[in-house]
Amino acid sequence: MTLGKKATRVNSIAQRAERLAFAAACAAHQQDVIDFWYRTMMDDRVEMQHRITCSVHLMDRAYGKTVQISSENVTEHRKTILQVRWMPPDPADRSNYIEPEPDY
Repeated sequence: MTLGKKATRVNSIAQRAERLAFAAACAAHQQDVIDFWYRTMMDDRVEMQHRITCSVHLMDRAYGKTVQISSENVTEHRKTILQVRWMPPDPADRSNYIEPEPDY
């Protein structure tokens, strides 16, 4: 392993092959899954919640999944001061500290 690279990089080719093999195995059953969703959606004996979930799955596959909105609080304003010191402070420095002006 070389320095500077992530440890997961060592197995990435094997992991990628494993993921592709799993995806191919799942894709072999896609028509059965779609048929199950359709039968469940059309069955009157199934609870409405499950029927709606199956119809949403079918529409997601047919037209693409809609944009998912993440719930974030973007109105919060957080002021961050990053102080970088390249060298320790000079002990002989006798200058006065000037406070920064407030931002309004």
